[in-house]
Amino acid sequence: MPSRLPHRLFLLLIVTMLWSTAMGLEAGAIVSPDSHQPPPNCYISGKAILDVELSPTAECFESVVRQEATDHGERNIRLIRTNTYMDFLFILLYWSVFVLFARIEEGRWSNWVTGFISPAALFDVLENTRILKGLSALSIAAHIEGLLPRPFSFVKWTLLGLAFGALGILVWWRKGRLYRLLAAALVASGVLTLGGLVIPKSMVYAVFGFALVFVLLLARVWPYPFASVLQWIEYGYLVRFQVLAALLLTLSLPLARETLIPHRRTIMGQSLIAPFYCHEEINDGGRWFS
Repeated sequence: MPSRLPHRLFLLLIVTMLWSTAMGLEAGAIVSPDSHQPPPNCYISGKAILDVELSPTAECFESVVRQEATDHGERNIRLIRTNTYMDFLFILLYWSVFVLFARIEEGRWSNWVTGFISPAALFDVLENTRILKGLSALSIAAHIEGLLPRPFSFVKWTLLGLAFGALGILVWWRKGRLYRLLAAALVASGVLTLGGLVIPKSMVYAVFGFALVFVLLLARVWPYPFASVLQWIEYGYLVRFQVLAALLLTLSLPLARETLIPHRRTIMGQSLIAPFYCHEEINDGGRWFS
């Protein structure tokens, strides 16, 4: 009986990529630290979440979150808090992807991958708790006190880089061009991650490497034969006009309803949509009203 692990990993990768995209869109609304001059010796990559995680001092943490304007500060606190809560699910997802893929490959480096990624996920959780505490402190006070997220974040990114490298070595010993390309992407992402702890801009390129790795992993465990994919593409091409017409109707009918049917105020809980005209009979005649 064939293993179901590749199919499970395929579905897990889809969910992980969708969730990471949602997190990226949400984080994109955070005001960038490039909009003002930060304190000296801060970690500035241009990505607010990374800069919060690796801020070496409380002043740097506050600078990234608050910016120069108060309204930006309150907005950033809300957005970073939401992104941090979303990250708890992302931790579970990426940990599952690493562990499941290591099980599928079944090599001597599989235990190393699990050994690196599991504590990385744990330190990621600890990092999130410190970020949330720091944001709560900034919401009620002018400054934050206590341990910053950086120590936990530094360990997390180090272990994550090592996990990418170990997984790259594991995949390298498999035959096939896709395996070699995946192995190179994994090792490159691991090196960029470790380098990003010293050179902030390198971490940004590492994030793009993560995206490439997930796409190549998706290609590695793609469960459908090529002929089946071509068949679905052909079906989609044949019904393209019907699908387009259905979409146009779906979008245009509500607009037509709002445009063609007049509205009236709601009185005594009556419906918002009234007939065009109502006729009321009285003893000496009739009158029209709308």
